[in-house]
Amino acid sequence: MRQDRRARYTIAVDRSPSAQHGRPDFRAGQPDDRAPRPPDLHRARQIGADRTTTWLLRTGPRSVDDLCSVYIFGGNPMQDGLSAPVIGPSAILPRGYLWQTPIWYLLAAGALALSHWPPTWFRVTAAVGLLGAMIVLLFALNAITTHAFAADHAGVRLGLPAGSRRRGRKRRGAKYLPWQQIERVRIAPKPYGARVELMLGPNASLALRGFRHSALWAAWRWVLLMIPFWYLLRPTALTSPLDGPPRYRVNVRGLSVDELRTKLRAVAPPDVAVAVLVRKR
Repeated sequence: MRQDRRARYTIAVDRSPSAQHGRPDFRAGQPDDRAPRPPDLHRARQIGADRTTTWLLRTGPRSVDDLCSVYIFGGNPMQDGLSAPVIGPSAILPRGYLWQTPIWYLLAAGALALSHWPPTWFRVTAAVGLLGAMIVLLFALNAITTHAFAADHAGVRLGLPAGSRRRGRKRRGAKYLPWQQIERVRIAPKPYGARVELMLGPNASLALRGFRHSALWAAWRWVLLMIPFWYLLRPTALTSPLDGPPRYRVNVRGLSVDELRTKLRAVAPPDVAVAVLVRKR
């Protein structure tokens, strides 16, 4: 082997007799390097995992949703947009679903109060235990974090990631809001981060504005939520518009009001106002 000190690479010279006469050296038991080989699938998966690990190390800590969207589902991180986590059950449950918890508790507590057996001390203990379980359940549901808010130069996407495996076709459905149908964006500071309201313009389509139901029909739809697993057939609160005026509400976690205003202003058109609500003292 011959090596040049000034060169950046090492050059290996084959001094075998077959190489000097211009013939390849085929030895017994050694395959030909020039022959095509079948693809190594295990090596390909390992290279893909190494590239994903390298990207995660370069970009810092990521959530489980980002890892799933990049490695499992083949997604790419947003380079010129905004992607933020949404706190609360609005991304997985329909609007008004949490009101069932105190109703079911009152029904159970009423049944315990009207019954004469078991003893009083046992019924009181059961009522206190159910109250504690209800409080823990509400706190746990309100602490859920899901990556369901993304914005770029084309518009805003609300809903679960495309690779989500949650049950319910309408729960997995996402709502896409083009900037042409958004009139303004309002941002309000909250203890967990910020609340974003996307106000629709007067020319927004009916599919985005939503159908305005009567009070009786809205009450009936709320009663249907008492049926177990009925929520799987309803869209989530995040993808359901609010009335007066029609708007979409997003509770963003981990980003301050200034950060959201800067990032949304960078992707929103100039005719869409991005305002920050300030509390009056």
